[in-house]
Amino acid sequence: MEKGKISSLKELQQQMPRILEQHGKDPSLTLLALANPLLALEKIGYTFSPEAKEEITAHIRFGKTGAAKVETLKAQIFAVTGKPFDLRDAAALQQNLNAVLSKTAASSEVKPDKSIAKAKAAAPGPVKLALPKEEVDAILESVKKPVKIVGGKVTDPLETFSAKHAVIAPLLEYRKLEATHPQLAQQSVAEALVKQKDKLPLRNISFRMNRSNGNTK
Repeated sequence: MEKGKISSLKELQQQMPRILEQHGKDPSLTLLALANPLLALEKIGYTFSPEAKEEITAHIRFGKTGAAKVETLKAQIFAVTGKPFDLRDAAALQQNLNAVLSKTAASSEVKPDKSIAKAKAAAPGPVKLALPKEEVDAILESVKKPVKIVGGKVTDPLETFSAKHAVIAPLLEYRKLEATHPQLAQQSVAEALVKQKDKLPLRNISFRMNRSNGNTK
């Protein structure tokens, strides 16, 4: 059983040649990697810091350019809200949006986190004055609704409020990226796929993380 703590995407990329040499011909591991590369690596003994898992997951889902875009959008959102939080946590998103939409930019209650001070320059315009409660409620309700993709067209209920506040534009882009890039398979789904390996017509499939452009194949 291999053991190794991965702390960044770069560390994983450096390990990939050896991992592939030792495990690249294992069909079960290959199938698991196709569904969720992190689960495959954990199966052979690797562990990941929370930061590394987040970075690698974004890299796998969005690619090098897309992952960078996601980070930029998050920085823009956090520059407006005043602090970082998990954008995929529905409760945290509701709480932070409600706070920023209900206050003015000059409010002494808004105390930006020092760790994101540099990101303020990337925020798309100044924060607008506090919105009426009915508009705040409508925005929060729209955020609860999923982004829909029909016939290649992306529709977000939040789009109606795009001009209402500086936090909306980057949040719209972030939601679109999340909706149009599949999540990595959950462990139960990935393991079910592996159990079907003898029934699947797979030939010479391998998992590779390219160090030069950051794409996964």
